[in-house]
Amino acid sequence: PVTFEEDYAGDTWDLTPEQFGVTAGQEAASQVFQAQLLDASSGATLDTETVGTLNLEYPAAHIASSSLSCLQSTAGGCQNFVLTVDAAAPQGVPEASYIVLTDTANGGNQSVTAGPVSYTGAGPNDFPVTWSAGAFGVTTSTQVPFRVSLLNPSYALQDSATPTGSPMTLEAPTEFFEPSGVSLDCSTTGEDGYCETFEFYAYLYVPGSTPVTSYIQLTDTSNGSSVTLGPVVADGEEYTDESFDLNASQFGLTAGHAAANQVFQATIYNSTQTTIYDERQAGTLNLEVP
Repeated sequence: PVTFEEDYAGDTWDLTPEQFGVTAGQEAASQVFQAQLLDASSGATLDTETVGTLNLEYPAAHIASSSLSCLQSTAGGCQNFVLTVDAAAPQGVPEASYIVLTDTANGGNQSVTAGPVSYTGAGPNDFPVTWSAGAFGVTTSTQVPFRVSLLNPSYALQDSATPTGSPMTLEAPTEFFEPSGVSLDCSTTGEDGYCETFEFYAYLYVPGSTPVTSYIQLTDTSNGSSVTLGPVVADGEEYTDESFDLNASQFGLTAGHAAANQVFQATIYNSTQTTIYDERQAGTLNLEVP
């Protein structure tokens, strides 16, 4: 629902042709749109307005299917879950997309992004992405309605859909990265302007009152190399800031080599490194070793 005060107010929504009955490979010319304002309690029509005419076409890059599945849960709900997106495109046409998962109950203001992912053809082109309840600010058992979107490399909407399994009941994990809680910052650069050394920042939150000891694994998903950092002790019921100085040689590069657009992922493990508490995309860097 939308809440208006005693004043002029507005809102915006990103929509796709699929939501208006246009399916893969179809076009629809001169579609006339009408907006209705409905009372949230009674459903009565408060106002009606013709808003305009559009030509619609099903996007070349689109979501063939999407689903949510729980990885780790308690009696209160799912703590870690997997979103799987099957992205499709015309045969022989390469596409690249970011995958965005949005909590629609928060007006679309709470979302997480993964990618970009590359694909071509009808597939299946399955891309599984792991997230935790903590990524959506959940601290108690909460039912969350989700919508998944594909954005092109310029962040324009390609397609969106409600994944199977939504809404999902979530509960905060033992420890998690706060919603914008991981980042990378280049410290020194080489001849190519790529990073020789960089700093990794992590902002952790423990919803319970007891301090938690954990390890953080930072993985270069472009080549599979990783480093394990810690142990880290985070106090209960507050945020803990951690930073680590790292260099390109720790991620599979040897002297005189460079690697562009390396995509990093951060994972929190428990003290025995057997259970994942949270996982988050950390960012992209260009690396080189002198």
